[in-house]
Amino acid sequence: MDINFLQHSDEKCIFVIEGISPAIANTIRRLVIDEVPALAIDTVTVSKNSSAMYDEMLAHRLGLIPLITDLKSYARKEECKCEGKGCASCQLVLSLKAEGPATVYSEEIKSKDKAVKPVYGKMPVTKLAKGQEVDVACIAVLGSGKQHAKFSPGLIFYQGVPEFSVESGSKVPVCDIHKSLVSGSKAMKSSDKDRCMLCFDYDRKGITSIPSKESFMFTLESWGQLTCKEILHAAVDAMESKLDSFDKQLKKLKF
Repeated sequence: MDINFLQHSDEKCIFVIEGISPAIANTIRRLVIDEVPALAIDTVTVSKNSSAMYDEMLAHRLGLIPLITDLKSYARKEECKCEGKGCASCQLVLSLKAEGPATVYSEEIKSKDKAVKPVYGKMPVTKLAKGQEVDVACIAVLGSGKQHAKFSPGLIFYQGVPEFSVESGSKVPVCDIHKSLVSGSKAMKSSDKDRCMLCFDYDRKGITSIPSKESFMFTLESWGQLTCKEILHAAVDAMESKLDSFDKQLKKLKF
């Protein structure tokens, strides 16, 4: 297996993995979407809400606000020492108080942990007219995308790296990323361009392109709770945990 990063930042990364099967590529995708934990508001207690928005809709909007997540400081409730009863290690208390007339933004949510706050401060929560107010208490917990989409840390997709066959004399307009592929080299040049028109146009005159079944280009975009690096590390940890559990179950079997 060989991994090569073409583009990397906290918000977005593009990388190529060579020497894996389509099944492994899809496993990586599903681990990121379904298994990587992130903090999100899970319980909302409404003390006052005289806005035009129903309590249920207000709670729903609060739950979808991405929160900066510190995986080292928090544990899942089912894995916490308190056995799911609720403590500072597995849940975080937040609050929101506001009076109209005003537009209430996510930056007004107060957290008991200064390290955990909304990723984007200017996400509108609700609008308040004169005399209207909201007063809610929230509890955020760690969860995963398979429980609810609000816990999913980002978007990831992949495609087979195109393998090009070019007839002699054909002129091939390509982006920097795939220029080396067309020439027959395995080296990938770094570029801000993460797409090439040849990837999706397989019927150009003199050019044949077939997606590889052993090399895959991944694009990962973080919602902001975790950096791309943290997401990938957490996905690997999740896979190792599942394999360890599988191994323990196998050892219990008697053949």
